[in-house]
Amino acid sequence: MIETSLRFSSGKRREIDAEILRIASLLERDVIFGRLQPGDRLVEERIAAEHGVKRHIVRAALVELQRMDIVERRPNRGAVVKIHSEAEIAELFQFRADLHRLAVAQLTFPWDAKRLAELKEVAQEHEHALETNDQDAAFDSNTRFHCLIFDCCGNRFLAQTIRRHAWLSHSIGFYQHDPAHQDRSNLEHAQMVSMIEAGDREGLAALAVNHIEPTAHRH
Repeated sequence: MIETSLRFSSGKRREIDAEILRIASLLERDVIFGRLQPGDRLVEERIAAEHGVKRHIVRAALVELQRMDIVERRPNRGAVVKIHSEAEIAELFQFRADLHRLAVAQLTFPWDAKRLAELKEVAQEHEHALETNDQDAAFDSNTRFHCLIFDCCGNRFLAQTIRRHAWLSHSIGFYQHDPAHQDRSNLEHAQMVSMIEAGDREGLAALAVNHIEPTAHRH
């Protein structure tokens, strides 16, 4: 349950939590898609008016984003989109690479037909979303594609850590929209599917790291 200084009945509490998460998610998407840039101020009154919610909802959403390391509070400026240093960015992507290698090392082959069919379907959804320029659907299907792979590592803590740090990397401005990167993403998704079908652990481990390199080198 999301922390807040306010007190509500259990039913109202769930409703408030849902609103907080909705606003936090909307703001996170604004960061991911570049509508909010590192260093931009997050003014509670403006956000509340834009989304038709009370200020305490926005304040709690900003606390949630601060906990996720997406937002920071600065003296005399209030909440802003966090600016990550070059060193932090390099460390983040090195950590993600290590996590990906570890997860692939723990995958079990061969995959069952149902899970493989689901992975192929999500890859096709991602390709279609890019073709129709549906950014939200492309981001969601890309996330689902990688979760389907890494959730099979057999270690839920490892899978959750991979998911969290993928979200963090996107939220610091590295989700790419250029056609060249999107074409490469689709190609590499297809290659990953083929490697999983073939049980090619070594190839999959290398590609799982290379797949995030354009993101790491963009900054």
